[in-house]
Amino acid sequence: MLKATDDYRNITVEETLNKLRIDRDKGLSDEEAQKRLAEYGYNEIVEKEEPLWHRIFRRFWGPIPWMI
Repeated sequence: MLKATDDYRNITVEETLNKLRIDRDKGLSDEEAQKRLAEYGYNEIVEKEEPLWHRIFRRFWGPIPWMI
């Protein structure tokens, strides 16, 4: 099975749907969606909190703050 996003670049939509075992007209069944949710988790990216020192430093870095 293809894993990286770039792996899907050169194949057709139909091939992609077949490899992911998805019916074009019906989509995923509730059972399959729950199974994949349990296996892969939610489709999300966890945000990292920017440290306070970095936020302060960033305000003084660059051409505009240097000109001031």
